[in-house]
Amino acid sequence: MLNFKRILIVNLLIITTTLFSVDYGLSIDESITVNSGLSNSIKATAWSNIGLGDTKFEFKGSISHSTASQPDFPYFMDVDLLKFSTLFPKSTPKMPDTRISLGRWTMSDQTGYVVAHKLDGLFMNLKYNTLSLYNYLAYSGLLWKSGSGISPSELDSFYAGLDSQTLGSPRFITITGLTLPPIFKQRVGLEVIYQVDLRDEEYVISEYQALPSEGDEALEGGGLLNTFYASMKLSGDIPVVEDLNYKVNYIFNSGSKLGQIQEDDTYYQNSTIFAHLVDLRLEKFLPSIYNSIVSYRFVYSSGDGDSSGNDTTFLPITRSGFGAVFSPSLGNIIVNDISYSLKPLDKLQTIVKVLAFTRSTTGSISEDGLDPNSSSLYLGSELDVTANYRPFSDLGLSLTAGLYFPSSATYSAAYLEESPILGSIKLNVSFSM
Repeated sequence: MLNFKRILIVNLLIITTTLFSVDYGLSIDESITVNSGLSNSIKATAWSNIGLGDTKFEFKGSISHSTASQPDFPYFMDVDLLKFSTLFPKSTPKMPDTRISLGRWTMSDQTGYVVAHKLDGLFMNLKYNTLSLYNYLAYSGLLWKSGSGISPSELDSFYAGLDSQTLGSPRFITITGLTLPPIFKQRVGLEVIYQVDLRDEEYVISEYQALPSEGDEALEGGGLLNTFYASMKLSGDIPVVEDLNYKVNYIFNSGSKLGQIQEDDTYYQNSTIFAHLVDLRLEKFLPSIYNSIVSYRFVYSSGDGDSSGNDTTFLPITRSGFGAVFSPSLGNIIVNDISYSLKPLDKLQTIVKVLAFTRSTTGSISEDGLDPNSSSLYLGSELDVTANYRPFSDLGLSLTAGLYFPSSATYSAAYLEESPILGSIKLNVSFSM
């Protein structure tokens, strides 16, 4: 009887491991950053993937602590990934392969400039022989506010400061896209993105609401923000030059935003957003020179230099990253980015990056310190150096140092006196098992 139980248990284990593909692990990341002060953050992440044929379940949970963002609360726990996905193969040649995903994971538009953030939602992809249709339906209101980077409006910032609010900005976000098969190694993608602010009317300032008179208590909060985006992406190889790739993105941004104040009147007013973004990237691979890559990126996001008519400042849902020191949000920003990467050793990669930042109009940007009377558009330049070293498969080291040189013609004298040059050094150690 005992032998029968042992045989049964062994057979069950063999059947389970044969049918299911199970991966799991643990990683620990620690970062030490020196800029205006010294900060330290550490994050432990446990992950698991379970696969059964065309069906897969993924999980990733983490616990972290940061001396910069969590000085009072010692630890922060979150679910970074909780995703179930499955594939339904086409039943006939004319029907599509259908992939469905449900849960929480990082969702991004095709450019990465509108939204790139973990969200809770549903994804469906219909893949035909000649094209692919996909759709994201996502909600951002179940994220902890301390772990949410979705804050495109003044109302989001106000809500984040309320002790009664523990969750992030409640927004419904949809991404609908179409991709065509490559033609002569050229790829085309089209997308429509729409996001709706689902906040109730509490603390919300409405259109035509009177401004506070002198001596009255100032209004708090902000207006609801609903935005729409249409984007087109082109990418592929440039045939006349070997190992040279390009990528071009265009985004049209519209919607409704509260905040424009009529100069001679005394009320808030909604304005229509009419903005644009253009992105160009070139990459040249030089495999014979230590697997080098030379890349150039140009990003133009429209701004608004006055307070009349439509609001022409590009307004993304989440922020994009640029420099290690200076990384403004898109909107009234032009970025020229040149970088050179090489691998002098098999386990060492080095990157040198030079960035130049400019305003597209004399209006404001997301960062402080500008002289309101300055007509100069040039903001400053930055130099970043990064070294990534992985001596073992389960151990990685990354060191990034950056210097930002603000323009004396654009920033205020008080800002330049306090910060004539901005610098940052960040060391990241990653261990996995």
